[in-house]
Formats: sequence, structure tokens, C-alpha cells
Amino acid sequence: MKHKTMYLSVLLALTTAGCGGGSGSSDDGNTSSGVSSTATAEQRISSDEIKIDSGYWVYESNYTTSYSADRGDGTLLEVDSQGRSISNHIYKNTDDGMYHSNCFYEYNVPLESDQSSDLQTELATFDSSEIIKLSDDHYRVSGKSGFYNLEWTMEMQRISDATTFNQGTVSVTGSMITDVNATDDVCVDYETGSDSVNVEESLFEYQIALPYEGTRMHITITIIGSEPPEPGVYPLKDSEHNISVHAYLSDSVGIVGSSSTSLLNYVHEGFIEIEEASDTSLKGNFEMRNYPGDFVNASFDLTIP
Repeated sequence: MKHKTMYLSVLLALTTAGCGGGSGSSDDGNTSSGVSSTATAEQRISSDEIKIDSGYWVYESNYTTSYSADRGDGTLLEVDSQGRSISNHIYKNTDDGMYHSNCFYEYNVPLESDQSSDLQTELATFDSSEIIKLSDDHYRVSGKSGFYNLEWTMEMQRISDATTFNQGTVSVTGSMITDVNATDDVCVDYETGSDSVNVEESLFEYQIALPYEGTRMHITITIIGSEPPEPGVYPLKDSEHNISVHAYLSDSVGIVGSSSTSLLNYVHEGFIEIEEASDTSLKGNFEMRNYPGDFVNASFDLTIP
């Protein structure tokens, strides 16, 4: 799907990177109280003026593109595409400095002091860009490029003082793992994307992470179809909705993706029951099995900020 990968390196870096230092007071609690943010008039600022304080931040990104693609016969096909993602971030200030956790890509990683210059480097890939301060805890970053007529915006907002994720519960059982019932430090990121040509291949993806024996367990639920499925029970591969589930363990707690272990290879059969699937919630359960008889079963009840 071209709309998913076209600007992945830029958009992923901007969406998941920590974008500032912020001194913030030390916070070792697990509170979820609201944030008292000082309202300010909108101000255009530079990347080094972004102040990321300790707490729970949500980044919401939106992009649109419009371009012409060669059909292969000398004629052009006009394509419009759009996408949206919601990612969750924890920043925790300690005596050793600020630490950053993104729901799916890294966990409790020291925040480097040059993040603002990294952001500025990424924004330089656009023809024009700006950073707007909406309040002490709310920023808008945007960029435009003539290449594919890209327009991209990311809202960064601190929503609470919490220093652990708190988006719901996930229970997982399996033939090769210890059963887990996670109620704390659970999170889910959300992504959707579509274009005007492959409407039936629109993307809806949920990326779930939870604690497991000193590391992180990850579950990706990917739905390909013209729209999210209605509540019901679906085979993990069916004719109307191409639904897949991938569950794996990170081999280290820090950066995710460099090394991981799948919980179940070569899924032979399975189903997913969807009770709710939207950009604000995800609730349901699934069962997966392979030929040797190994299995992974899970239930989840999650809220997306």
C-alpha cells in the first residue's frame, strides 16, 4: 500500500521521536490527574523552544497527498491519499535525566539532549514548515511539500501527569508463555490510511503493548478493508475483511524491533471477535493455533485518547 510507506521514514520519526528536553519536576507516581495548562496566544516558535515536561503525551498526526501515477501504458492515474495516527508517549523526569517511552517503538529510553535538532532536521525535508505553541502543554507541528503535494500536521498534547501507560486491560494465554493479565502500563497506538484508488485496501491498525516478565509483549491487529468491521466474529483471513494478528515479545526492554520473538509462527487457524473497533476504543478477543497445536488466546478492552 503506497500511502502507508510513502513518507514512513519522515512521518514515523516525527510521530515517535521525543521533541524536547523540558526540566519538569521529578514524578514517580502513577497518577492520572488532569493537567493544568497555562493558556497562551498561539505563537510560532522554533524546535528548541518546545518544552516536554514529565507526564503522559498524545501525538495525533494527519497527512494528505495528491499525485499522478503512471498506469504503465503512458497514461496517468490521479491518486489522493490520506492517513491519521495516534501515538502515546510517557516522559518521566528522574535524577538521571528525562526518560521517554513510546507505546510501540521504545520503552524507558534516555531522552537525548539533541532531540530538537533532530526534529529540525526532519522538518527540513519539507518545502515549508512551522511549529505553533498553543499552550504550555500543547504544540502543533506542520509541514508542506510539493513532492506528492504532501500536507502533514502533528498535534502534541500533554493530557495528564501519569508516568505509566493506562489505556485498559489485556489478558493473554498461550502454550509457550506464562499467562498474563495486564491492568497497568498497557497502551495502544492507532493508525489508518486510504487512497482514492484502492479504497477496498484501506488500513486500520492497532498496535498494543503490555508488560511481560521484565520485557514488553506486543500485539498488532491489522484490518484491511473499505471500513472497520462491524461487531462480530471473523476468521483471521476472510473474503470481506483481511484481518491479521501478530503477537511477539521484545527481546529487550529498550528499542523495539531490533530483536523479537514471535509467540506463534505459521498460524493455521483462528478467529477474532470484535466488540468495538474505532479511533477511540478497541474491545474483543482472539484465538490463534498452528499445526503442532500451539496456541495464543487474548482478550482486550482498550481506550484510545
